[in-house]
Amino acid sequence: MNVGFAELFIIIFIVAIVYIPQIFFCLTLQNALKQVNPQMVTLSPGKVWLLLIPIFSLGWNFYVVIQVRDSLKREYQERKLPEQDDFGFTLGMTMSGLAIASVLPIVGVLAGITYLVFWILYWVKITYHKNNLIAGSLSLNAPE
Repeated sequence: MNVGFAELFIIIFIVAIVYIPQIFFCLTLQNALKQVNPQMVTLSPGKVWLLLIPIFSLGWNFYVVIQVRDSLKREYQERKLPEQDDFGFTLGMTMSGLAIASVLPIVGVLAGITYLVFWILYWVKITYHKNNLIAGSLSLNAPE
């Protein structure tokens, strides 16, 4: 099979459309984990990049969601910050399940669209907690 320039361009374009948002998502997760004290973190921030591996990421999603929740919870407890929610755990687990369902025939398209919604909601939730930890760090370092 001979792939021409137009076909190669389309393939690269589709890969970019899929991976560019995923890269920013991984950056958010990594930066959230970097806000956690190294003694409190349960997942090395660099390991979130394993989410970029196709197929493997279907299972790794679950692990990352659990470890991010545990790290954030431990950090909130350490800083004595009020815990307002489950640190995106429910959103993340739903997102992870929908990612698996999206590869199934028949239900895959609907699951894929729903996955996208939950992925965005989870991303927003983690961004909120990352920003909350940054704000908490700033108030802890503020001069009196």
